Formats: sequence, C-alpha cells, structure tokens
Amino acid sequence: MAHHHHEHNHENKNALRISFFLISTFMIVEVIGGLWTNSLALLSDAGHMLSDAASLGLSFLAVHFGSKKPNDSKTFGYKRFEILAAFINGIALVVISLFIIYEAYERFMDPPDVAGYGMLSIAAIGLMINFIVAYILMKVDTPTAKAAS
Repeated sequence: MAHHHHEHNHENKNALRISFFLISTFMIVEVIGGLWTNSLALLSDAGHMLSDAASLGLSFLAVHFGSKKPNDSKTFGYKRFEILAAFINGIALVVISLFIIYEAYERFMDPPDVAGYGMLSIAAIGLMINFIVAYILMKVDTPTAKAAS
C-alpha cells in the first residue's frame, strides 16, 4: 500500500510541476502581449495566471511537505502548510484584484487603443493552455484538482 501511495504522490508532483511550468511560461507571454497590445484583459489574465502559478507551486510544496511524517515537534506533520498555501494564494488574489480595479478605472477615464487581433490571438492560446492544464490536473488526484471540482 505504501508503494502505491508513493507512486500516486509522484504522479501528483509531476502533474503539478508540468502545470506550473505551462502556466508560468504563458503568464510571461501574456504580460509581454498585454504590454505590446495595450490590453488590460491580457494583463489581468496574466495576473490570474500568476495566481494559478502560485497555487500550483504552493500545491506542489504542500504535497511535498504534507507527505513528510509527523515527528516530536510537528505532531500533525506538515499538513498545516496546505492551509498556509491557501492563505497566501488568497492574499495574492486580493492584491491582483486591487491592481486590476485601479487599472480599469484609469483606462475608463482615458481609454487607450488596443491591438485587438494580437490580443485575441494571445488570449485564444491562453485558453488552450488552461484547457491543457485542466486536463493534466484532472488525470491525477491533486489538491488543486480537488479544489477546482
């Protein structure tokens, strides 16, 4: 049984690692694309992907540390890390949301020109990346996949 748990934990870590890489890489693409096309939509989605990347990275760490055995000083093991990961992610979402609200207000007062076709192309690829990551995470039983359902 322990061997099965180890394999399952390894699958979870791999899924989280691959998902983190895909989201983080495309987040950079969206920041560059958002600045290039002057699109708040892309910049805000990049912020959303930053939150996703943070969640995936923290989930990876939570799976890693959560699998450590309890000891004399940590009688519940490292399971508390999962709670701290969720708390940090929540704070990041609030900060990103405040930035988006501020930028939206500024742009509402002085609307910029947006390069629509470039923005739409990047956004479509971003949507595909999100579908791929969702598929990867649904294939394994990760904390992130459980939270999404």
